[in-house]
Amino acid sequence: MKKHISWLVIALVTFSLLAASCQRTDTPSAETSSQTTDRETASTTAAEASAPSGTLSEEKTDRTVPNGSTSTRAGSATTAKTDTYEGSSTMTTSNTSKTASTTKKYPVQSLEAQYQRGLLDAGNPDRLLKAMRKAQNGEVVTMVALGGSITERYAASAQDKAYGELVAAWWRSAFPKSELKFYNAGIASSGTHMAVHRIVDDVLPYAPDVVLVDFAVNDGIGMESSEYYESMLRRLLNSQNKPGLICIFFCRSDGSSTQSQQVSVAKRYNLPMLSYKDAAYYLVELGLWKWSKLSPDTVHPNNYGHQLASDLIVRYLEEVREKLPAYDGKVDATLGTPLTPTRFEDAFKVDAANLSRQSAHCRLISMGGFVSPAKTGGKMPFSWVAQNTAEPLVFEVTGRSVQLIYRCNDANGGVATVKVNGREVGTLDAGQPWDFGNFVIAPYNAAGTDTYRVEIQMTDRASSGDVGKNGKHNVMQLYYFMIDPT
Repeated sequence: MKKHISWLVIALVTFSLLAASCQRTDTPSAETSSQTTDRETASTTAAEASAPSGTLSEEKTDRTVPNGSTSTRAGSATTAKTDTYEGSSTMTTSNTSKTASTTKKYPVQSLEAQYQRGLLDAGNPDRLLKAMRKAQNGEVVTMVALGGSITERYAASAQDKAYGELVAAWWRSAFPKSELKFYNAGIASSGTHMAVHRIVDDVLPYAPDVVLVDFAVNDGIGMESSEYYESMLRRLLNSQNKPGLICIFFCRSDGSSTQSQQVSVAKRYNLPMLSYKDAAYYLVELGLWKWSKLSPDTVHPNNYGHQLASDLIVRYLEEVREKLPAYDGKVDATLGTPLTPTRFEDAFKVDAANLSRQSAHCRLISMGGFVSPAKTGGKMPFSWVAQNTAEPLVFEVTGRSVQLIYRCNDANGGVATVKVNGREVGTLDAGQPWDFGNFVIAPYNAAGTDTYRVEIQMTDRASSGDVGKNGKHNVMQLYYFMIDPT
């Protein structure tokens, strides 16, 4: 009996050793994988490295688009014992017939695993290939990063640590014969409802070849937000150089964003889409990372987070660059039927700098108690600033809808009344605790355009906002009108 038990024990031990050997053979280790990088604070602590038991899998289905370009991204992560992520990918342009597909296992925290999870759709890279061909030929290429405070670089320690600037640095090293002009068009607290109006001045004059788009944490939920987003995408895609767009979706500390809403729109145009949430927040959900590894607050990436975002974009661009030899130089610029009404595709802003060339839609009648400094600083420098309460600032504005963006969050913020066609319709309070106020002067008029007489009068009333209630109540800065003309 004892002999039988001994042989049984020996057999079980032998089987366990063989199983462990097979597992080590099939799964690359975190220590030896070339995909594991040490970016700034990228080292993993012992507490972060302990994965919860169980198995998590994530599936991303085949994406087939009208022009014949197909991208497939699938993967699964196993955190019980193996701590690996298995991913596979294919990317096909509209001009090539061959596809290559690989399936590999990666350490779940490696950059490659994050890229496999984060690439929601490879899209059609032809527009990006066109920009790369220009760079390859030594021509000047222009890149713009368009978004909110994340793009602007909030919480990054320096401007060159922002994800857009890091992508630009990679581009310059990848195409040393070409000059890359890079412009950061990020404005804190702004969503696509502002972006669709400001791109005519903040983006299109640069004639970009590549645009990085980030608005997943600033946009609202609903059809109108989707319409702003789609109107903006179409305006960019139809612009002078028919630029290549890359959509990146960040998230908040609870994982929330408008990613799914924006994906449904971007997919219509077969755009490349990368998810910071799927790449990085996934590891927070697993308990492998803490949110503080990525951000000092509830939204904004730190240096590590910005580096990760740029790494995801660069990894995609490297994949696109591999297709350059086979690229035939063609781009299908047809956009097709939009998902939403896209009423805002021709929208624009009017500030103190461009007032004269937008005179058909906005005419200054009287400056009243306001002045227009040559430049006030920041990314919205051409504004109207209150000096006294003597007389109102008066405009005549024509459009289907009219909105006014003004500065808030000022300790000395005051209150101004707004009259439209002689009737008081509300107030502006610059002492409120947010960056901008968005005052709707005239909601969208489906029947057509109309002309409105707008009077803005500074008062001596105290602000009701937490920021300005104890201040001097004498500051009011009007940034610009947002007009939808057709």
